Amino acid sequence: MTSVSVEIYFPAALVDAAEKAGAQEGRTGREQLEHWVRVGKSISEHSPIANHRVRQALRGELASEDLSEFEAMIFDAAERSYPTK
Repeated sequence: MTSVSVEIYFPAALVDAAEKAGAQEGRTGREQLEHWVRVGKSISEHSPIANHRVRQALRGELASEDLSEFEAMIFDAAERSYPTK
């Protein structure tokens, strides 16, 4: 796998959370962020129906209460990442 170095800025709270979670898993904060990105990418690529329903809920076209437990976890993470209020 080819590696490319880029600068990406994350909110301090996310970096702090990654450092804490990473320490528990034997990873650095950077490695934990990379892990979370890979997990999110995998979910996005392998759950198109869930992602469609989550997008509907984020747009207000579907009640969040109608989401499955898995979809609700994605919804909650997306809402925290991109608050609409």
